[in-house]
Amino acid sequence: ASWMVSHPQQLVPPSDSLARLLHGVLKWAEYDPAEGFVGFGINLLRLTPQQLAFTVAVRGASHGDQLRFTKAGQPLQLGLRHTLLAKELSNVLLFESESAITAFRERLEAAPGDRALPSYVKLIALDGSSYNMRAMVEGVRLSMPGPGDLVFAGSARDELLPSSAPALAAVGAAGGPLDLRLRHAMGVAQRLQATQQELQQQQSLQRQKRQELRTAQAAVAAAQAAEATAQQQHASELPQVHADLHQVEAELQQLV
Repeated sequence: ASWMVSHPQQLVPPSDSLARLLHGVLKWAEYDPAEGFVGFGINLLRLTPQQLAFTVAVRGASHGDQLRFTKAGQPLQLGLRHTLLAKELSNVLLFESESAITAFRERLEAAPGDRALPSYVKLIALDGSSYNMRAMVEGVRLSMPGPGDLVFAGSARDELLPSSAPALAAVGAAGGPLDLRLRHAMGVAQRLQATQQELQQQQSLQRQKRQELRTAQAAVAAAQAAEATAQQQHASELPQVHADLHQVEAELQQLV
């Protein structure tokens, strides 16, 4: 998931142990409508520039794929996402619905090897049918947005996808949305616009070819008309040419 590592929001890919658990079971780096995975909780919070610049002085040491805090470790300056948010949200997986979670659990059980879901991995459904989002059902009665309509990673203004190709490219260059569903929609929009641009280029090329064909046809017609005119002119001069030829032949006979 290179886009996570290079994202200006300083996103955190899953640990090696979590990535091994999900390997072949969940496409965690992209959105698959059949799987309904929205993203890791730690990466679904859009931080302000001030929050991104804030660091916490800690001492830690690397143990395999984990960073453990220890007084004897090297001094480190880590951001909010790698400290406070990592502690609370690094192992939280958000899905669109309870059925998506059930399907994920079934795939995990059917996968080879020991794929038991650790107790520290939390699964959340956004449809309000179970898990920690159940209370959101009450929000529907209060005319609040339904859980299934929630868009994570920032305000609507921050995550709004533009319609023009240059604007979409600019969004992508700036890192793009954090919600995997929005990233998927942005990719589809970019591919459609690229296809539209290619079709427009092909149509322009076809118009140019048609114009060239019409020009060539006009040139052929002009050449044919010139040839017909020349033939008519030669046909009118042919009797005089024959007469002159007979006269020359007669004069030659006299000389002989």
